[in-house]
Amino acid sequence: MSTIWLVIMVGFYLVRSSLVVAWQSVRPSAPPQPAVLRAPMRLKSDFTLALAVNS
Repeated sequence: MSTIWLVIMVGFYLVRSSLVVAWQSVRPSAPPQPAVLRAPMRLKSDFTLALAVNS
């Protein structure tokens, strides 16, 4: 059940972020300022870290 919920949430945020980027590319105002986010993660495996970062 958790895997299904993860797939649904990732799909939702993928569509949502695509719509936000599309709107920001066609709107007449100035583009937003870029940023880099940092989040602490306590993961033991590099593979798990890669999956978490990519999702």
